[in-house]
Amino acid sequence: MDLVLSHYRSHGYAVEDVGAHSPWDITARKNGAEVHIEVKGSTTTREVIDLTEGEVRHAEGVPTCLVVIDQIELGDDLFCHGGRWRSWNEWSPARSELVATAYRYPLPAGGDEGRPSV
Repeated sequence: MDLVLSHYRSHGYAVEDVGAHSPWDITARKNGAEVHIEVKGSTTTREVIDLTEGEVRHAEGVPTCLVVIDQIELGDDLFCHGGRWRSWNEWSPARSELVATAYRYPLPAGGDEGRPSV
C-alpha cells in the first residue's frame, strides 16, 4: 500500500487510504479528477488474485485502477523490497471470468447446543 500511495503522491495526487471503510483501497485526486485504486500484493508470482464481492461490485460500477505488485521480497528486517508492478486502468472484472472459491452459509435456526452425546 505504501508503495502505491507514494507513487501517486510523487505524481501530484492527493491520496487517501480508504480500505478500512470502502470496498477499494486508495482514493487519488488530482485536478478535479478522482481515481479509485484496488491494490493486491504478494511475495509470490501471481497470475490470479482473490477479490471480495464488494471489490467486484465496486469495480463494475466505478472506473477503478487495479494495481498488482507480486514477487515482493521480504527482508530479514521484515520490510518489503522490490516487486513486479502491473496495473490495469479502467479495470472492471468480467463476471464470466470469476471463479467461486468460497461460500458463506447462514446457519439455520434451531441447532442443537452443547457437545453431542456419542
